[in-house]
Amino acid sequence: MEIYSREHGQKHEHEHHRHVEHVCAPSVLIVDDEVEAVKPLQIVLTQMGFDVWVSFDGREALRALSNRHFDAVFLDMALPDLRGEEVLKKFEAMSSRLHRPTWLKPKVPIIVYSAYDPSEVQLPTDSNTFFVYDFWKKPLTLPETTIKTANLIDVLNLKLPTTTKGGHHEYRY
Repeated sequence: MEIYSREHGQKHEHEHHRHVEHVCAPSVLIVDDEVEAVKPLQIVLTQMGFDVWVSFDGREALRALSNRHFDAVFLDMALPDLRGEEVLKKFEAMSSRLHRPTWLKPKVPIIVYSAYDPSEVQLPTDSNTFFVYDFWKKPLTLPETTIKTANLIDVLNLKLPTTTKGGHHEYRY
C-alpha cells in the first residue's frame, strides 16, 4: 500500500514508513428533508473534498451522529419528525451518556440551514457537544454556497484532499 508523505514529498511503502500523518477528508452531515435543497450543497461540498453524509429526518440524523464524528453538521429546522432544536437537544443528551472525555471529541460546528428567519429560531446556546457556527438562509445560490463553504474551511481550519498528477492525495492546510 502506497502512502504519500506530505513532509517528504514522495511515496513510501506503508510497512517501511511509520510516521506518516494520516488525514481523512473532513466529514459533514446534511440534515434536510428537501432533496432540492440538499443537492446543491452536497455537490459543492463533495467537489471541495468533503465526505458528505445526508439524513432526511431527525431520527436518521441522530443515528448518524451516534455512530460517527462529523466535522460539521448542516441542520434544517423544519424536519418531518423532529424540529432542528429537538435534534440538537437529543444530540446533547445522547453525547453526555457516552461518557467520552471532551478532548477526544471536539465540539461539532452546526450550520443552521433553513428557510426560517434567524429571529424565529431558538437554539440551545450552552452545549458541551456542539456550537452554532452560522445561519445560512435557504435557498442559497451555488456561488453563495461555494463562498460560505470556503469561509467555513478557513475558520474551522479543515484539511481537504487534493489529487496530484499521479492520482495520489495531498492535503491542503
